[in-house]
Amino acid sequence: MKKKIIIALVVLIVIVIIIANIKGSRKKVNVYTHKTKIGDVISYVSAPGHIVSKNEVNISSQVMGKLIKIKYKEGDKVKKGDTLAILDDFDERMTLKKAKSAYLAQKASVEYKRAVFEKQKVLFKKNFTSEESYQAQKLEYENALHILSQSEAQYEIAKKNLEYTRIISPINGTIIDKKVKVGETVIIGTMNNPGTVLFKVADLDNMQMEAMFDESDIPDIKKEMKARIVVDPIPEDTFDAVVSDIASAGDIIGAGTSGEITNFEVKADIINPSKKIKSGMGGNIDIISNSVEDVIKVPLTAIQKRKIDDKFEKGIFVLTNSKVHFKIVEVGITGENDIEIISGLNEGEIVIVGPYSSLKNLKDGDAVKVDEKKGKEVGKKKVSKKDISSDQKENESDNKHLKKGE
Repeated sequence: MKKKIIIALVVLIVIVIIIANIKGSRKKVNVYTHKTKIGDVISYVSAPGHIVSKNEVNISSQVMGKLIKIKYKEGDKVKKGDTLAILDDFDERMTLKKAKSAYLAQKASVEYKRAVFEKQKVLFKKNFTSEESYQAQKLEYENALHILSQSEAQYEIAKKNLEYTRIISPINGTIIDKKVKVGETVIIGTMNNPGTVLFKVADLDNMQMEAMFDESDIPDIKKEMKARIVVDPIPEDTFDAVVSDIASAGDIIGAGTSGEITNFEVKADIINPSKKIKSGMGGNIDIISNSVEDVIKVPLTAIQKRKIDDKFEKGIFVLTNSKVHFKIVEVGITGENDIEIISGLNEGEIVIVGPYSSLKNLKDGDAVKVDEKKGKEVGKKKVSKKDISSDQKENESDNKHLKKGE
C-alpha cells in the first residue's frame, strides 16, 4: 500500500513538472523590442508618375514642302529663333513674286483712281459734272481701295509662307526627338490629320513629374507642398520637388462599373533637376501631406488591437520585467516607418514591435524572450506594406479619416 502511494506521488510530480514545462514554454514568446523616443513623423501620399519638361513643344510645319536641310540632331541644344530645318521654297518664292506684283499693280491703280476721283470732286463742287458721274467715280475709287487691301493681305501671307519654309525653334531647349529625314515631304495639319511633327524640343532645365492620385488623396494635397521624387532608372537618387498644379477635374476609369475609380493629375516641379533625368522616365512621387515635430513615436508594427470589455481598442504591448502589458494609446499621423503617439505612452518605454507571428497571439501578462538585434533592425528599416498586419493597415485607414476630420 505504501509502495503504491509512493508510485502515485511520483507520477503526480512528473505530471506537474510536465504541465509546468508546457506552460513555461508557452509563455516564452520570442519578440523584438524598440525603445520609444522623441522625434518627427512625416506623412506622405504617394503615386507613380512620369517625368516631363515644364516647357515641351512639338514642332510642325506651317506649309507643305520637301525637306532639303536639317541643321540639328537629337540631343543638340537650341535657342529660341534658331533655324532647325529648311524646306524647298520654290513654290513660296513664286507665290510671293506673284502676290507682290499684284499688290504693286493695285497700289498704282488706286493712286490713279484717287487722282481721278479728286478731280471729279472738284468739278462736282463747281457744278461742272453730274452727281451720277461723281458717285460713280467715288465708288470706283473705294472698290479699288478694297481690292488693294485684299492684295496687301495676300502679299503678307505669301511673305509669311516663305518664312515658314524655315523651321524655327519657339523656345530655348534641347531636341529630344527628331522624327524626319532630308528628302521627306512634310504636310500641314488638318482637322483629321495632325500633320508632320519634325522635332520635339524641351527645356530640360525645368522638369516636373506628372502623377495620377486617387480621389481620396486629393483633399490632403495642396499647392506648394513639398515632395520627393525617385526616378526608376536611378533609384539611388532622390529629388526635391514642390506641388505646382492639381487638376480641377478627375479622370474617371470604368465609369458605371463596380470597378469605377477617379484619379486626379498632380504636377510637381523638380528643384535643381539632375542631367540624369530624361523626359518620359517613370518614377514615384511622395508628397508630404502632414508632419509633426518632437513627438513620441513608435514603429508601425507596434500598433495592435485587442478586445477589452467587448470593445476593440488600439494599443501597444509594453515590456516590463520580461512580461508584456497591453496599453491603450491614442495615435496621430502615420509616417513611412513610424506613427505618432498622442497619449498612453511615455518616452523611453520598451515596446514590442515584432514578429507579427508572435504579436498576433500575444496577450497581456505573457512572458517573452527578447531578440535585441532584431529589435534594432525593425526600428531602422523601412516598413513595406506586406510587413504591416491587417490591424496596422486598418490603422492607416483610421488615421486618414482622422486627418479629414471624419
